[in-house]
Amino acid sequence: MARRFAGHALIALGLLFAAALSLDADPVPALPKPHSSRSGAFVIYSHDRQTRSALASMAEDALAEWTKLIDSKPTAVAPIIIQDKSRAARPRDPSPFVTSVFETEGGGMKVQLDLIDPTALRPGRFEVGVFRVLALETMHRKNPPRAGKSFAQPPDWLVEGLAEELRRRAGTVPEGVHAALIRSDRPPSLKEFLAQNPDRLDATSLLLYRAQALALVRALAKSPGSKKNFLAFLEKSSGRPSTPDSLAAAFPDAAPDAASLSKLWTLSLARSSMPSRLASLSVAKTDEELSAILALSKPPDAQDSPEGPAALPSIARAKGGPFLMRQSAVELLQLEFRAHPLLRPIIEEYRNIVSLLAIKPKARLDRRIEDTEKIRSLLVERNTAVTDYLNWFEATRIDESETPLIEQTRPLDIPIRNDPITLYLDAVEQRGW
Repeated sequence: MARRFAGHALIALGLLFAAALSLDADPVPALPKPHSSRSGAFVIYSHDRQTRSALASMAEDALAEWTKLIDSKPTAVAPIIIQDKSRAARPRDPSPFVTSVFETEGGGMKVQLDLIDPTALRPGRFEVGVFRVLALETMHRKNPPRAGKSFAQPPDWLVEGLAEELRRRAGTVPEGVHAALIRSDRPPSLKEFLAQNPDRLDATSLLLYRAQALALVRALAKSPGSKKNFLAFLEKSSGRPSTPDSLAAAFPDAAPDAASLSKLWTLSLARSSMPSRLASLSVAKTDEELSAILALSKPPDAQDSPEGPAALPSIARAKGGPFLMRQSAVELLQLEFRAHPLLRPIIEEYRNIVSLLAIKPKARLDRRIEDTEKIRSLLVERNTAVTDYLNWFEATRIDESETPLIEQTRPLDIPIRNDPITLYLDAVEQRGW
C-alpha cells in the first residue's frame, strides 16, 4: 500500500513539474502563412505579409525572364515552394539559401527554396535562388529523384547569367567590367570559364564570371530554336561541368563546333562592353546604396554588437559570415563603378575591409572601420552644406549690372518708316484731318 501511494505521489509530482515547465517555455511559433504567386507557379511562406508579396513579385519577374529563354515553367498543380527562414536560427550551411528536391507520394516531385539569411531576400540575390529551382524543376520533371538519392545541379553559368541580365536591366551592374575583359592582356578562355566554380571566387573574379556568363547566355539565346535547345540541354544535363564541345553539340544552330562557339562568345563580350550610359550616381544616392549594402543582419549570438558597419567584424565571425563578406565585396565592387567620385575611395576601403574579413574573420578592424565611417560622414555633410549654399546663392542672386533700371525697362525706339502709306498718313495728320 505504501509503495502504491509513493508511486502515485511521484506521478503527481512529475505532472506538476511538467506543467511548470510548460508555463515557462516559449510558445511554439505558428507556421508562416502561404501566399500563391500571380501565375500559381510559386507558393511563398513567410510571417510578414509585405515580404510574401515582394517575394512573389520578384519570383514572377524571374519567371518571365526564364520563359523568354526556355519554353518551360512550373504549373499550379506542382508549384515551387519558397520558405522565408531568415528569422529562424541559422544552420551551419554558409549559403544564404538552400535548394532541395523531394519525392512526394505517388512518385511526384517537390522543389523547394529555403531563404536562410535576410540577405537572400535582396533583389539580385533572390533571383539566383529562383533561377536555380526553376532549372532543377526543368531538369528533374520527367525523372524525379528518389528519396535519399542525390540529384544533379543546374549549370552555374546559366543561373548566374540570367540573374546578371536582371541586374543589368536594373542598372546595378558595372558595365566597365565587360570592357575590362576585352582590354585584358590575356583574352578570356571559354574552356577555363566553364570549369570555374563561382562559390569559390573572390569578389572581383565573381564579378567577371557573371559578366562572362551573361555573354554566353546572350550568345546562345540569339540562335534559332534556342528555347527548345535550352530545354533539351537541361533535361539531358547530368550535373557535370559544361564544356565547349558539349555546348556546341547542344546548340548546333549557334555554332557548329567549339572554336566557333568561343568566337561567338568573345563577340558577345565585345558587344556587352559598349556602355549604354556614363552618368554616375549622386553623392546622396551613392551613400544610400552603400548603407544598404553594409546593413547586414546580425547573427543571433551577436545581438549586443553595434549597428551598421561597426557590426561587420562580429558578423564575419558568425556562422556563414565569410560567405556574407564575399557577397558584400561583390556588391561594393559593383557600386564602385557607378559611385560618385567623392565617395569612391570610401567604397574601395569598405571593399578591402570585407574582403579581408572574408579571409580572416578574426581580424581586428574596429578602428579602421570607425575611421572610415568618420570620413564618410564628414564628406556627406560637407557635400550637403555645399549643395545647400549653391542652391541658396542661385535663389538669391542679384543682377549687378551698371545699367539703371529705368534704362533696362525703357521700350525700344520705333524705327522711322518711309513707305508711301506712312507718308500719306503723316500728311493727313499734319493737315488736321
